[in-house]
Amino acid sequence: MTIVLEYLSELVFCLLSLASVWMVGRKWEMSIRQYGVWSIIATLLGLGVVLACKNWLPALPWIIYTGVGLGFVCAISAGIIAYFFFRDPERVSPTDENLLISPADGRIVYIKKISNGEFPFALKKGNTIPLENFSKINLIPTEGWQIGIAMNFLDVHVNRSPIKGKVTMVERIPGEFKSLKHIKSLLENERMLLVLEGEKIRVGMVQIASRLVRRIVPYVKPEEMVETGKRVGMIRFGSQVDLLIPTVDGLELLVNEKDEVIAGESILGRFDFDKIEKTKG
Repeated sequence: MTIVLEYLSELVFCLLSLASVWMVGRKWEMSIRQYGVWSIIATLLGLGVVLACKNWLPALPWIIYTGVGLGFVCAISAGIIAYFFFRDPERVSPTDENLLISPADGRIVYIKKISNGEFPFALKKGNTIPLENFSKINLIPTEGWQIGIAMNFLDVHVNRSPIKGKVTMVERIPGEFKSLKHIKSLLENERMLLVLEGEKIRVGMVQIASRLVRRIVPYVKPEEMVETGKRVGMIRFGSQVDLLIPTVDGLELLVNEKDEVIAGESILGRFDFDKIEKTKG
């Protein structure tokens, strides 16, 4: 019992530090590899701070040492999150114009088939909802795909153009800031719609705010020409990017749900423009 009391601040700190990092990591949907490794590193660093404080100021109550250690872990964790969040590394995008490239870093949370121009999610009471309720324009008349890419705090939050073409629309859709764990929030949260018109295909890109997001910043304007992988905007903290893609005979999707993707580099699909021309003809 004497040993436990002597090292009470260290024991309490380690338990609270590990539990806090794991809870935050799971809540923010980071990978276990990310928050698992960091929980151990942060706890060891914080433990060093606790021990140093006990050596320098041995007369303080144990709860003070624990609080100082936890404060250190919070501060250094916040600094690392900010560093990762505000990164904007250069990316080398494929030059093949037949490819559909990921607009965001993150994890693919769904790949949904759009049928009859309806929002491809089952909401309460099973009511069907026009896709226009999400995009605010009749972007895909009948058939298509909706791909959702979720970003956590450690992902790069600069979004990039998935194709080469002209920006024909940049429109902010006012809304709320709810958790995207609820599908209904896709229709209610603030969004930014970009429409990109390629030589033979048109793609919609929707940047969606979440509970902690308070700003979606576009980098492009209507009528601007963009290359594949060009920076087109940024979402401040967390959130999600959805692609709306028309179904054509020349489209082959090359990713699956839960895949990790990198903006400007990961290939989501491939277009066969010869088949698209035949379909249009």
